[in-house]
Amino acid sequence: MSNKVFYNLRFFTVLFLLISAFIFRLYWSPGTGVPLKKNFVDFPLEISGWKGRSATLDKEVLHVLGLTDYMMRDYVPLNSLSRLRATLPINLYVGYYASQAKGKTYHSPKNCLPGSGWELTGIDTVPVDFNGTTYKINKVLIQKGLEKQLVLYWFQDRGRVIASEYWAKIYLVFDSVMKKRTDGTFIRIMAPVKSSLDDTLKEEILFAKSMFPFLKEHLPD
Repeated sequence: MSNKVFYNLRFFTVLFLLISAFIFRLYWSPGTGVPLKKNFVDFPLEISGWKGRSATLDKEVLHVLGLTDYMMRDYVPLNSLSRLRATLPINLYVGYYASQAKGKTYHSPKNCLPGSGWELTGIDTVPVDFNGTTYKINKVLIQKGLEKQLVLYWFQDRGRVIASEYWAKIYLVFDSVMKKRTDGTFIRIMAPVKSSLDDTLKEEILFAKSMFPFLKEHLPD
């Protein structure tokens, strides 16, 4: 590539970014806030053979997160279908923001978990069939000492299921301009690795597929 072509390309790239930034500043709106269709307190405690128990976050944590609504549940199997299910609790966390503005937005587990003493030993994506549509969600193996946990998480924003945090931000900007909406949801599923990683993953995916239809009943379209 010649120097002239390179400089022209760089000039038009910078020009495009400046114009995009101007349009964004001109039309961007954080939105007025979109309420949940149903509050999470009404989310079922029994899901396809799993029974949940509600937990709460500390007031300081809630203040930092700035959530509109959230739920944190520990689900255990109702019957001992297998040795694995008899000892495998699944933690479900869902955090909802009616409007992501002024620093109130979800925090990436890739940043939060290491701050809590967990080491990220494996990061990948895994396909999951939600109601006949296959989406990719994040799969993260974490470890603290000898303890291992498998984390599945994704973002469910304005009708989209998103794995990439970068695409979540891009869609946020686009929808704030085109739809005047910045609502968003972070979903995280965690379970200890008791027997094998594959078995734990199968159980978490099965649980995710079971709870997904109920989640859609609460989130805005």
